[in-house]
Amino acid sequence: MSKNQYKTLTRHLKWLDKFVYQIMVDPSIKIAKNNYSLTLFYLQIVKLHTSFGGSIELIKKGYGVDAMIIVRSMLNNLINCKWIMSSKQKTKAKNFIKYNFVLRKRFLDIAKEYPKQKSHFLKILTEEKEIISSYKKVEELFTKDINKWSGISIKRMAKEANLGWDYDFIYNLASSLEHSDITSLNQHIESIDDANKLFRFKGGPSTSYIMESGIAAIKYMGEGTELFIKVFKLNKTHKNKLLKFARRVSKTLKKD
Repeated sequence: MSKNQYKTLTRHLKWLDKFVYQIMVDPSIKIAKNNYSLTLFYLQIVKLHTSFGGSIELIKKGYGVDAMIIVRSMLNNLINCKWIMSSKQKTKAKNFIKYNFVLRKRFLDIAKEYPKQKSHFLKILTEEKEIISSYKKVEELFTKDINKWSGISIKRMAKEANLGWDYDFIYNLASSLEHSDITSLNQHIESIDDANKLFRFKGGPSTSYIMESGIAAIKYMGEGTELFIKVFKLNKTHKNKLLKFARRVSKTLKKD
């Protein structure tokens, strides 16, 4: 990756970061207290934007592999967003929120497995009765698969949210890096000295996955922003700016 490509990439990342923040505070956005789907969607975009900011910092410092791990989180978040907002928004949003009781019950069970670590789980142990009571009220909502808030796999959710390719390629690639398997570890081999039977290792900043993580981060933040503009019916100026940005990114990347 050339210096010019890197400068162009970081310029695009910074522009989108600033643009998203500006539209998130648009004064025309109004959410009723009982509108769970819109409230949840807004929070998901906030999370998406926060992860985007984290990936930018890693990319700027030359940690592309680690940035790609955050990009996987962004994709996971976007899959949730698109899947929830595609149909039955109210029901899906409520299930997503109520799944918190399943997670709390899971941590309670973990706390009981490690009695010697009681001090680390003190709060959750003192709330045991309330946690169990809340869990029993929502348990029947997750009978398909208690380990999945949606009742289906993330892969199926991705397919239904028109993010099938992204799951099959980006998600799986990033998962490989996140799990620190051989694909990830190989990034730290600089060369092999066959004559002396030695490996030369490298650590710290590099150009590995800088462009890939940057482009993917722009893609997912861009798609989330596009949906945000649509859902909240924001001024068409926002949409036009985003479309111009997308064309600009495509043009500069092809040129480089």
